[in-house]
Parts: sequence; structure tokens; C-alpha cells
Amino acid sequence: MMSKKYSLNYLRFLHLSNAIRQAPLLPQLDSLEERLLNVFAAAWHAGKPIPVRKAHLMVPDASERTVYRRVKALCEKDLLMLGKDDHDQCMQYVYPTERTNRYFSHLGRCMEQAQNQT
Repeated sequence: MMSKKYSLNYLRFLHLSNAIRQAPLLPQLDSLEERLLNVFAAAWHAGKPIPVRKAHLMVPDASERTVYRRVKALCEKDLLMLGKDDHDQCMQYVYPTERTNRYFSHLGRCMEQAQNQT
């Protein structure tokens, strides 16, 4: 019985999160762009800086060139920004934008709403 509850919660979350992904809040993302955002978010949450030159290592099944192109595309969509670190002015790092933070906030609310619909 308990596994059915979790299954329903997850299905509700998927439904709500898909609605957010199709809303004008966010530009269309391909699966790699979405995966990059998720992987980067986990690193940011853990307080780990993400050097642009090492971003491809976070998604081992994609080539370095492909990851870099997607990072550039996410910057153009205002979902990532590149910048220098105060301690290392030679290396560029990947940072979230306000739009990225709003996107994850909306997804968090979807999780909460899905859980509360039991």
C-alpha cells in the first residue's frame, strides 16, 4: 500500500513538473541541457565550484565539445552564467542565474504539492 502512495506522488510530481517545463517560464530544453542543470544544481548545493573546463566530467556519456555547446546554449537562455572566481582569475566557472533559481524553486513547489495531494 505504501509503495502505491509513493508511486502516485511521483506521478503527480512528473505531471506538475512537465507543466512547468512547457510554461513560458522556461525556454525549451533538450534532455542534456536539463541533465546538466540538475547535475550542476547538485554541485552548487554541495558548495562545489564548477570550472567550465571540467563541466564535461560531470556528464561522462557526453563529449566535452557537446557539453560546452550546451553550456553556451544555457547561457544564451539565461539559465547559466560564466564568471571568474575571486581566488582564481584565470579560470571561468559556471554559476546559476536568477532564472535558474526560480526554475528549481518551481520544481520544489511541485514536489511539495504532489506530496500534499495524498
